[in-house]
Amino acid sequence: MLGRPGRKAPGKPINFPDDDDMKHDCKCAQGKRQLRLGLAAGETIPQLLDAAAGRFGWQVDEENAELLLTVGGDSRFRTVAELAVYMREIVPESFSQMTFSWVDTPAADVALSRELAGVETNPLYDLLEQRRLETWFQPVFTGELSLWGYECLVRGRDADGGLVTPDRLIAWAREDDLLFYFDRVCRETHVHNAARADVPGDARFLLNFLPTTIYEPAVCLRTTFKAINEVGLDHGRIIFEVVETERVEDAAKLRQILDFYRASGFGVALDDLGTGHSGLLLLAELEPDLIKLDRELVGRVDSTRIHRSICQSVIDLGKEEGKLVLAEGVETAAQFEVLKAMGADLFQGFYLGRPSPKPATLPQIES
Repeated sequence: MLGRPGRKAPGKPINFPDDDDMKHDCKCAQGKRQLRLGLAAGETIPQLLDAAAGRFGWQVDEENAELLLTVGGDSRFRTVAELAVYMREIVPESFSQMTFSWVDTPAADVALSRELAGVETNPLYDLLEQRRLETWFQPVFTGELSLWGYECLVRGRDADGGLVTPDRLIAWAREDDLLFYFDRVCRETHVHNAARADVPGDARFLLNFLPTTIYEPAVCLRTTFKAINEVGLDHGRIIFEVVETERVEDAAKLRQILDFYRASGFGVALDDLGTGHSGLLLLAELEPDLIKLDRELVGRVDSTRIHRSICQSVIDLGKEEGKLVLAEGVETAAQFEVLKAMGADLFQGFYLGRPSPKPATLPQIES
């Protein structure tokens, strides 16, 4: 399927639920997040109880003496910072026994606690709301150095226009339980930027997604597919790439997500094969269209026999199963030549082209 991209958008039509049926177990649809507020025994704040009684739709957990507060989406407070402003107005300065945690990650502190102490909130909130995200395109080439496509990589901009790297963005997202919303906004950003990119009409686009951020494909992926349909991108040009495979705990659920993609004519790729736990078992379970050799293997393929053997085994397996094998992290001519001789199908790395906001269409070979 990925060897020769089609001009049409194959696949079965997707029956998305109606808007009234959008409620489900994750926060991806509208960026909603739920906080747990705990009070010391015997202490109450009337204004909070009034809010819980109906003003903001908060819930009371009487058994645990807690309030469940909602932020984001269409709730009263769009961000933790807004909630903090309200809380500072009603919470006495002497009140020190209030604790906050995310409902899904009860052990984690949240930005609201810092806000109440006068500390700056997580910068990712404003960045996401103002859509200060960019797509940087890293080219992927065949062994004959013809363009095959691009991996879409996220970059951010701070309030002063400075570049924010992906590791910082992801760290911020993990800090305040925003991975669901962050991953969704990244996918939509990449779709719109890919459609505007000045590239050949058959170039593919690899879109990363975190498997732990999707609970119900028909709901969680609705906005992504809507963006694809709005911009008119051919489904056959889009490959959804599973990243952070070492975090996959439910392979059956992930297989359901990938099958949902495939049923709509998209390709699926598995990242970092050769690292993490049970990589080969995931390969057998998920049957991706494209396999990406991990950069740690690629980086030593020209220097150690064991790394060459592992790479050769994966490439041979890919050929036997009709899968494309992409070597990422190719940084030298020697690595490229060795992997090409082994039969790898595709190549990506600084040797051929670095990520850039302007997509390169020719290899920019580094000596």
